[in-house]
Amino acid sequence: MKTDPTGLPGYKTVLYLTDPDAGPGEGQMSFPTADAELTLVEHVPWATEGDPHAVWDGTGKNFVLARLRNLAKHRADAARATGD
Repeated sequence: MKTDPTGLPGYKTVLYLTDPDAGPGEGQMSFPTADAELTLVEHVPWATEGDPHAVWDGTGKNFVLARLRNLAKHRADAARATGD
């Protein structure tokens, strides 16, 4: 997570997720998070200054949601394959 001083009022925190199996530049997902909902993600570590995983890659909502669906599908497939 990282603070975004240019974010919309009430959405100054961004949650960044990265698919560890995706290629470079293909697995980042960023979600502006409402200030009122920060307790839901308070366990997520904050990014350190300069963390390359906490820099928006310019992708829009549709690409981010497609990446999230892809990540969920691959993780579910892997879990089924190992019996987890």
